[in-house]
Amino acid sequence: MPTNTSPELLCSATQTSLTKNGKRRAAQVVVLSLTTSPPIFKRMKQIHDNPSCCTAKPYSPEEAMAPVIDTDLGKRIIFTYKKQCYPSNIKISETEVQIPVQDILNHAIQRLAYVQQDVLLLHHDHASNIPIQVTYKWGLDGSGGHSIYKQCFANNSMYADTNIILCAIVPLQMCEVNAKGKQIFWQNPYPSSSRYSLIIRLQIQKEAKEAVKLHYQATEEEILRLYPTQVTLADKCYTFQHLPVCTMMDGKTCNVLTDTSSSPACNVCKATPKQLNNLDLLLKKQYSTTSSNFGISILHSSL
Repeated sequence: MPTNTSPELLCSATQTSLTKNGKRRAAQVVVLSLTTSPPIFKRMKQIHDNPSCCTAKPYSPEEAMAPVIDTDLGKRIIFTYKKQCYPSNIKISETEVQIPVQDILNHAIQRLAYVQQDVLLLHHDHASNIPIQVTYKWGLDGSGGHSIYKQCFANNSMYADTNIILCAIVPLQMCEVNAKGKQIFWQNPYPSSSRYSLIIRLQIQKEAKEAVKLHYQATEEEILRLYPTQVTLADKCYTFQHLPVCTMMDGKTCNVLTDTSSSPACNVCKATPKQLNNLDLLLKKQYSTTSSNFGISILHSSL
């Protein structure tokens, strides 16, 4: 075996071998050995060596109430810790809730860095000013048909709470890319879930073409003005570079943003299903580079 084989490659090979042999739990443990923090993995080893230490012992009502009384853990303290989970500069109006993209990403990175500080510090013992890339997916969508409540708006003819437009962003991966390769410090275990979804804008408005384009342009302008977030952990400075990609949308929204009038047509080359068999015609078509940023159409997936 080569001596320069990376731990990630060995971990991947071991995981594949265990999975093929039906040992899925063991394969998950191998992956956790690189992705989880050292104290948690040490605790897992202790539980494996001594199974009796992980026996569940439920608290009695008196034991459960004792920490609350001893630490004065009342509603005020709980509210204080919950407030730390909120980003700054939250703007709320009668029909809209909006958070600047820079503020919500700064808050998300600070919380993720705090949770993954053991992993970050383990790989950077003596380094400083460490650049780290954070990849996101973001998008927007509208929905209608919601229940109408007896809410009086300033302009009832324009606003109705039966329609909303939502713009959100989801962190996917935190990694460092250097000459040695790619080192992943955190990866979203539920990328298709709303668990890590961060709301950028929520507005009571009908999903019209003009409204969708305005929301997209406003968010895209904020993303272009993003600057890196700096976090200090144990006297070490980490610089997090934000890399959002607009891929979280449905076909209708994608057609609106790419000015594709027909739903069956490709949003990249504007070709219809009948034209896809004519390769000479496709070679003559003009392709938009901005349209390809939203992802390739499924009509081209078999070509």
